[in-house]
Amino acid sequence: MCDIANVSRSGYYSYKKRLLELSAKSLQDKFDFLSIKAAYDYKSVHKGAKQIKMRLERDFGICMNLKKIRRIMRKFNLICPVRKANPVKSILRAQQSNKTYSNVLNRQFRQGTAKKTLLTDISYTIWFRKTSISLHH
Repeated sequence: MCDIANVSRSGYYSYKKRLLELSAKSLQDKFDFLSIKAAYDYKSVHKGAKQIKMRLERDFGICMNLKKIRRIMRKFNLICPVRKANPVKSILRAQQSNKTYSNVLNRQFRQGTAKKTLLTDISYTIWFRKTSISLHH
């Protein structure tokens, strides 16, 4: 048969060996997918690969590589939902970055008493005992 198919005997047997290895690997992937799926659906909240890895190690005692988890998720079309950004946080962040403070010292660094005016090179608000101290450079 090898002569008819124009294939060497060693090529045929290596092909046959590769098929057995591939079927064993796919069987192992299916077994691993079941554990990944159980971690994915844990408490009805879908998770990403990193959370699946933590859940497998913590609850199931299975140590699995992150790349393997991602490969199996891709192979079996297990997709993690992408969380939307919280619009309130982005609005607050935009408002905080646009705050400008008035020039309190007006470049009069000598106030007449010691430690009345402290100079530094930072420019943000530090909260201390529920009062804010604005520091400018």
